[in-house]
Amino acid sequence: MIWNVLLTFALTPASLQDPCLALRNDRIYARDVAASVPEFAALPSDLMLGYAPDPGARRILTAAALARVAKSYGMELELPRDVCFELRSSELKPEAIRAAMLDELRRDPQKCDVGDGVKVEVLEWGPETAPIGEAVFPNGCMQLLPNRTSTGKWLWRGYISLGMNRRFAIWARARIAIDANEVVAVSDIDAGMPIRPEQVLLVKTEVSSLDDKQARRLEEAIGYASRRPIRAGAALGRTELYRVPEVGKGDIVQVEVATGSARLALEGRADSAGSIGAMIWVKNPTSGKSFRAKVTGKGMVAVITTAGGIREE
Repeated sequence: MIWNVLLTFALTPASLQDPCLALRNDRIYARDVAASVPEFAALPSDLMLGYAPDPGARRILTAAALARVAKSYGMELELPRDVCFELRSSELKPEAIRAAMLDELRRDPQKCDVGDGVKVEVLEWGPETAPIGEAVFPNGCMQLLPNRTSTGKWLWRGYISLGMNRRFAIWARARIAIDANEVVAVSDIDAGMPIRPEQVLLVKTEVSSLDDKQARRLEEAIGYASRRPIRAGAALGRTELYRVPEVGKGDIVQVEVATGSARLALEGRADSAGSIGAMIWVKNPTSGKSFRAKVTGKGMVAVITTAGGIREE
């Protein structure tokens, strides 16, 4: 039951007999009033009498209203008085901000891909004091806004959760460093040529941005080709790489022809390029005609035929 008969209004400290009591929760209970009105210690401690005020405001439970609550439980107050409440505030600590940021960045490893390899240094924050509650910095990978005047620093807006869907806005500027892998060229790589395993190396590095532009695994580079020449020592960007098809135009391919349970192998020349699963044209070197086949691997294609054999055009 909520005692909605309680009168709530803001007063200046000079008009109160006692200073405001500090609340830790988003509700006012009988146990909170007991700190100022001892008789309320006899009431159920979890008896809810109202809601906490907004940050920076005060909530007054009047003497008359408190007397009515006490009377409903068969008690008379010896010295009825107004009781003032405000949310308890404390200094906003960089340690709490950093912990909240790390929790958020590690919450969704698939999206952020940072794991435990992330470092956060809190540089600035505000305001200096805030209501006591849980610090939250939401949407870690999406909410980071680069500070245009300082490379490697990020402005992150968060809030203190006060319960009942109420929030107190806070902000912080932090330097975030992430341990990450980079694929680096060991030797010069020509444009348009498949990258060989001995041409690249996976190295550990520290980055300050949460982007996916860099190649982070060898599998993202080996067998691919670059749109531009890459010098030895340079990191490979994913946007500059493209997958080299398993069959290139003009390649000699091994053709497997299947008719029912029968299998036949022959060679052909690719008239078009394609990756695994793609249909391409293959020329029969004997007849000089072409037929359709599916790419099944590096330099390999397959044809499934009926009793009529391969259809050539």
